[in-house]
Amino acid sequence: MGCDEMEFKNIFLKELCEIRTGYQGKKEEGSMYTLINPTDFNNDGIINLENSKTFGHNKINLKYVLKDQEILFKAKSSNYAVGIFENADGTGNLVPSGHFFILNIKSNLKEEISPKYIAWYLSEEKAQKHFKALASGMAMAIVKKSDLENLIVPIPPLFIQKKIADIQEEFIKEKVLLEKLISLKEKKIKNILNDLIK
Repeated sequence: MGCDEMEFKNIFLKELCEIRTGYQGKKEEGSMYTLINPTDFNNDGIINLENSKTFGHNKINLKYVLKDQEILFKAKSSNYAVGIFENADGTGNLVPSGHFFILNIKSNLKEEISPKYIAWYLSEEKAQKHFKALASGMAMAIVKKSDLENLIVPIPPLFIQKKIADIQEEFIKEKVLLEKLISLKEKKIKNILNDLIK
């Protein structure tokens, strides 16, 4: 599948990515791996390991270990959060739980498809509505692997993919900063108000 063939085409996600399920095996005591649970992954796709748990003293299958530029998709949730794992040095011990799918751009497409663009599209309203419609009526909203695989993704030229990804990345950075500022302001106001009734 060459670049010229892919411009402005709609393509099944399974043709773009290898998709695997997170770790569902035994979690023995130990500290070899850090487990990523749904509570460690916010709606903007940011991993927060402050309260994460470790496990294992024996090696597990490497397919469960998150690698640089892989996409993390929270499949069992009311919000199907999506994020990119960035770990340029190639080392790591993060293991997503079975609540997640891990997506890796196929090796022959890594020069043509931006993982950040795919992550952005999966988090967008159109894709989210698609997943919620498929999960409607379930006691717990779950996206199946086949639902992901059969999602049709519009693929623009690479420079447009990168432009979209860059804009989204800057927006998330600004959003995180604003949320921190609002939190600090809220604490400050609460302290002022409480001091007035002491």
